[in-house]
Amino acid sequence: MKFKTLNTEHKEILDHFINEVEGFIYRITEDENHKAFRNFKPVITNAKMLHNNIGKELKSMNIPETDWIFMFPNYLLFAGIGFAAGIKTDENEEIINEETELLFELIADTINDLEFMNEKRIQENQIKTKQKQND
Repeated sequence: MKFKTLNTEHKEILDHFINEVEGFIYRITEDENHKAFRNFKPVITNAKMLHNNIGKELKSMNIPETDWIFMFPNYLLFAGIGFAAGIKTDENEEIINEETELLFELIADTINDLEFMNEKRIQENQIKTKQKQND
């Protein structure tokens, strides 16, 4: 499935986030049956489909593009936290809590990266618009 993104940088940020969330799921399930890790893969696919579907309908749904940019990481963050909560036991609670804290740090970094990417994109578009006006 093609993953709808604004540009290469947007795709790279989201791909990095996906890889890190997959690592989170793998680490919290490494002492479990690896089927648990495989069960999370469709969640990522479904989050991508939701992201793509909303991305195609931004205007009709009256959703600002700047809001859409941040939606996918949030979908995956809460899916990962929900998945972790569903498998949490007394035995794995410490590792899940530690890994969840790292996931919150990751989302903060990802949001910062997305904000920077979006600001740069907006500035580039403003420059292009001014150049067209001057031509």
